[in-house]
Amino acid sequence: MGFAQQKSKPIAVVAATKMNVVYKSIPNPIAIAVPGYKAEDLVVKVSVGTIYKEQENQYIFFSSAKDTNEVTFTVFVKLKNKKLKLISSSLFRLKEIPKPNICFGSNCANSLLFYNNLQKIIALYTIMDWNITMCGLRFEVKEFKVKHIKTNGDSSIFQNNGPLLNNEIKESFKNAEDGDTIIINDVSVIGPSGLLKLTDELFFVIKKP
Repeated sequence: MGFAQQKSKPIAVVAATKMNVVYKSIPNPIAIAVPGYKAEDLVVKVSVGTIYKEQENQYIFFSSAKDTNEVTFTVFVKLKNKKLKLISSSLFRLKEIPKPNICFGSNCANSLLFYNNLQKIIALYTIMDWNITMCGLRFEVKEFKVKHIKTNGDSSIFQNNGPLLNNEIKESFKNAEDGDTIIINDVSVIGPSGLLKLTDELFFVIKKP
């Protein structure tokens, strides 16, 4: 018994290399291929933003659209008569870059902070949702302020550049007493779209044995 072989219609393979999500205001790497066709025969159009070929089957998509949360990638192939043949369209989510959260050492929420643990803190860190981290988005702490309020009402404010605590702040922490308050605020980070000012702050009350 013989079988008739059916010729299947080619389907474009469109894959965002960042977890199948594209983000606003940053370059997004996109891999696009159509089995049976060469990369130079593909024409890719997007419903918002711009897209350009970086190298074979690798594209860069960019959009700063404010009024939409999705983008359609439409793939054509160029025929010998120079006409375009529609292969397929793919809809992707278009999202704002999420802001990171901050952690003072391993402390990511307002709480009591034991004196000995305070002395072990060396830096302010940013944390993000696991999926976002896997997408390759990173934020680096540029600067922040530390306010040390003593139980007698005296207070000192320190400006810190970079994530690592400076010596002035470390010295202030060494002199911390039971009941002192530490506030971390005015945090600026550098992310994929540039400098970002965070509104979050952390509040700790020191517990000393």
